Amino acid sequence: MLSKQITKILIENLIGARILLHAGFIDHNRFGGVMVVGASGAGKSTATTFLGQNGKYLTDELVIVDPESLRVIPFPKPVSRIPPGALPSAKRDVALADLGLEAANHSPSIQHVVFLEREHTSESSVVGVPEIRRLSLAEALCQIIEQSSSLWKVEDGLAQLATLISGAGGAVRAHYREAEQLPSLLDRLPAPRSEAWVRIEYCSRGIANVGEYSVVPYAQALGLDDGVIVLFERRALYLSGLSAVVWKVLNERGADTEYNVERAVIHSLGAYGNSGQLVRDALRILVQGGAALKRSA
Repeated sequence: MLSKQITKILIENLIGARILLHAGFIDHNRFGGVMVVGASGAGKSTATTFLGQNGKYLTDELVIVDPESLRVIPFPKPVSRIPPGALPSAKRDVALADLGLEAANHSPSIQHVVFLEREHTSESSVVGVPEIRRLSLAEALCQIIEQSSSLWKVEDGLAQLATLISGAGGAVRAHYREAEQLPSLLDRLPAPRSEAWVRIEYCSRGIANVGEYSVVPYAQALGLDDGVIVLFERRALYLSGLSAVVWKVLNERGADTEYNVERAVIHSLGAYGNSGQLVRDALRILVQGGAALKRSA
């Protein structure tokens, strides 16, 4: 498809300059800017086509966000659709006019971030009740990062993404079967969710000495109420509980021995029974999960 080739070229030229998300976007007459997020097959094109009947269409699969204004730049490509009964490989482009869609000529802000959880008839003989719920900031960031392209190359991209989600009152997950159910779900949105977060600076004193631990070099990180999101090149990790505390201590110290990290964590949190062993276990978990390194001889 020509639009697929154009999209590929556009992405290559915008890497690092824009936040690129595998998502659809409609500026709805009633709900405002609605971004629908999901992996391939989640129903983004169907959702944007239906919602777009009452608004302006910006895109069905590539949302381009200006990292400074956090507004969406229109990319009104034809809608990619799979003909009824056909395989995904048979997906084809359909002109906007043929679907009753009108392309937007402005850059709206994002009022709603909606993760699609479409229930397919083949999955169950029981029709589930459509529902919508708020996600924690950690849930939303982890899931939207999976649908991003080169976020680690965007300066302060992770923080901008957190600002975007927070500005929308938090992201929601919509469980539904038919796109026609989405407006009623958006009519009964849960109360906005506000969570604090802070940027974390990468601290390093260079190569660790033998026997010392250090964090794996990363691009960006955020401290949340309940943990830490660490963004690497092409991947992200969410750390919670003691693992997050130990990682932050290790990051602040640059590199240090197991004993010194234990002392620092215990000094911060206080001693508790076998707290030394718990810290050592957390260090091992961080190493196994690719968040920390231990330099051996």
